[in-house]
Amino acid sequence: MPFFGILLYLFFFFIRPQDWWGPVKGFPVDKVVVIMLILLCVIRDYKRVIEILKLPQTIFMLLFVVAVILSDISNNHVDDSLKYGSTYLDYTIIFVAIVLGIDSYKKLNYIGIYLLLIAIVIGYNCILQVATGTNLAGQTLYWGNRVRWVGLWDGANSLAMIFVAITPFILSFLFDSFGYSAKLLALAGAYFCIHGFYLTNSRGGFLGLIAVLFTYIYFKFKSKIGILAGVLLCIFLFFAAAPSRMHIIDDPQESTRGRIVAWYSALGMIRYHNPLFGVGKGQFIHYNRVIAHNAFVQQVGETGLVGAFFWLGFIYVTVKGIAEVFRKEGVEKSRRAIYRSYLIGLVGLLTVTMFISADHELWYVWMAFCSSIIVLEEVKVCFKLRDMFYIGLLEIMFILVVYGAVVVFENIYV
Repeated sequence: MPFFGILLYLFFFFIRPQDWWGPVKGFPVDKVVVIMLILLCVIRDYKRVIEILKLPQTIFMLLFVVAVILSDISNNHVDDSLKYGSTYLDYTIIFVAIVLGIDSYKKLNYIGIYLLLIAIVIGYNCILQVATGTNLAGQTLYWGNRVRWVGLWDGANSLAMIFVAITPFILSFLFDSFGYSAKLLALAGAYFCIHGFYLTNSRGGFLGLIAVLFTYIYFKFKSKIGILAGVLLCIFLFFAAAPSRMHIIDDPQESTRGRIVAWYSALGMIRYHNPLFGVGKGQFIHYNRVIAHNAFVQQVGETGLVGAFFWLGFIYVTVKGIAEVFRKEGVEKSRRAIYRSYLIGLVGLLTVTMFISADHELWYVWMAFCSSIIVLEEVKVCFKLRDMFYIGLLEIMFILVVYGAVVVFENIYV
């Protein structure tokens, strides 16, 4: 029953009939499903609920919620502290609910297939939107004649994230040891997903796709020749298939220049305003006319060094746990292939969130999928003092990279 709840939640999360279909339009069906899922899990096995709450990932998410609240309170935005605190608490609840509901490898495998079917439906709507001017939800084209979906996906860049995350499953079903039915599904997925992705014309999405392809080839071959082949393929795709907007700096919407200016503003927020807690969650737009279009920059500008530390810690402990899973002996080949698909999907999403979506909910859902792998394989993520040092070092490195990018852009284009 909890597993069915996850499938139902993912349907409302991606297809989102609550945003366009009359009978359920405007009703928070997804939130109701999550609450029901949590209740079912508590009734079924409350001890497992406690175990999931003790995960380092859950703890870091809860600490980030606290940092979000403090960031607004410290800047005298009490109402916003409640608003954004509850939003990120919702993300935490969704994370816990998904990890609780996935209690077997078979279910994790079914979710991969289910996600591919969802991507096919959305890809079909992209094709329909270009052919007729609207999709099944009545959405017209995005600016620049690019495609979009509804709700969370009401934008070409955010829509591209779905196709980036699903691509590893297409590659795995096609080229790893899966049956003919999986390969046929993957072929259908390849057609609709590649077509849909192309119609988004997303530069950040394209970089995410490049990261996915390279990581898949690396895991598949794990040799110098394989890595070289992956690099050459990515270089070829970059020059032969990159979006038409990839080389444009001064486009009509000033998207590239605007993002660099936003990054510069974020650095100023932690340098001159409030280094520890930033300008407050949700306040970035009041200091810069556009959002950062970079997950880390957005977090550090709004929640300061404290919030960004917990946000990066969430990523760090998840990746550390996944790495332990892949070092584990005796994991069968097909099982490892599915695990790898989720991990590569995470690599793609992390790449995308460095360029387009400031802080997308899909990222937290996908982290739940990866964390469920860690729980299924009974890997204990040991968190020590040196790990805090590594997270802090990672934070400093990100800030220096952002600063370097701003300096280079200013010297070249200003």
